[in-house]
Formats: sequence, structure tokens, C-alpha cells
Amino acid sequence: MLNNLIRLLRALIGIVSVVSIIAYLNPIVILILVLIVAINYVVNQKISKVIYKHGVDRSMKSHVLWSEFGNLSDPSFGKEIRLFSLQDFFLKRYISIGRELDDMEFSKNKYVAKLQSITSITSFMQQAFLYLFAIWEVLFRELAIGSMTIFMSAGDQFASSLNEISKAYLDISSYCLHVKEIRDFRSMPSMKENGGTKVPFFSQDSVIEFRNVSFKYPGCEN
Repeated sequence: MLNNLIRLLRALIGIVSVVSIIAYLNPIVILILVLIVAINYVVNQKISKVIYKHGVDRSMKSHVLWSEFGNLSDPSFGKEIRLFSLQDFFLKRYISIGRELDDMEFSKNKYVAKLQSITSITSFMQQAFLYLFAIWEVLFRELAIGSMTIFMSAGDQFASSLNEISKAYLDISSYCLHVKEIRDFRSMPSMKENGGTKVPFFSQDSVIEFRNVSFKYPGCEN
């Protein structure tokens, strides 16, 4: 959180330092750059939500995957697995969950790549607009080459600072989602507090009995 707040402050200082230069040449440039950054913000917000949801879903699957991995790799389970020929059962479950995780990762990356292509296009449009506008000013408004260089540098810094503000804000929002998870977990009532007070009673006449229970080893009919 502290690092992102510092990023926000640094970006704000960067905007203040160059906005007067751009406004002096043409205030419309500021509006167009703000519009492009706003489009990028909406796209990056969608990406952030997709990545967060994917992380939650993947975490749940990963817990099951590592549980199956423990069944296959823990030496204390080896005898029982060999005795009951359980290796194929656990391997199939492990491979199936692994493939589900791979499919989830592929779908997430494919969707994110589509959204990132939009930001790539807008970034190209931003640079093209700045260059075309600067060339126009030089050719038809008699803008000096030195002033054009200053304008291009100021335009890049202004847009970069705006993008940095939006990214820092999105990172803070993403962290807040994780903080909410922690708060929800800590606010859950403990089972000890909700537990009952009754305890089982056993006397000398009490009996623990199994009925209709059977067992046989694999390959044996007894």
C-alpha cells in the first residue's frame, strides 16, 4: 500500500510539472490524452478483476491438487496404495485436476491477451496523435523544432503519469479485495464458541457395535 501511495504522489507531481506546457500549446491535447488513459483504465480494471477471480478459483483447485500429490508422494501411504492398487485412482484424479488448472490458466491468459491488445492499440494511437499533432504545429503553426521536442517529452510524461495513477489505484483496489478476504475470515465465528455443551455418556452396560460391516482384500473372495 505504501509503495502504491508513493507511486500516486510521484505521478501527480509529474503531471503538475508538465500540464502547463501542454496547455500552453493546445488544451485539447490534454483532453484527448485523458480520454485515452480512461479507456486504458477501464480495460485494466477488467483485467484486474479477471486475474483476481482466476486466483481465487485456482487456489481452490490447487489445494485439491496438492492433497492428491500428498497421497501419491507420502511414504506413509505407500503400503496402503500398493495393497489396494490405488495408484491409478489417485493418478487419474491428479492428472485430471492438473489439466483443469492448465485449461483455467489458458482461458485466463487468452482473455487477458485480448484485453491487452486494446491497450496496445490505444498506446499506439496516443503516440501517433502526439507525433501528428507536433508535425502539424511545426508545418502549419510555425512551431520551433526545440519547442516540438519539449512538447513531445511533456506529452509522454503527462500520459505516463496518468497511466501510473490509474495502475497504482487499481493495485490498491486489488489489495483491498485481499484485505476483505482476511477480514471476512477473521469475522467468522469460531466452532468452539458455537459448539454445544452436551457430552456422550457411557456406563458399564454401554455397547459399541458394528452391524453389516464386511471387508475383503483385492483378488480374494473371503
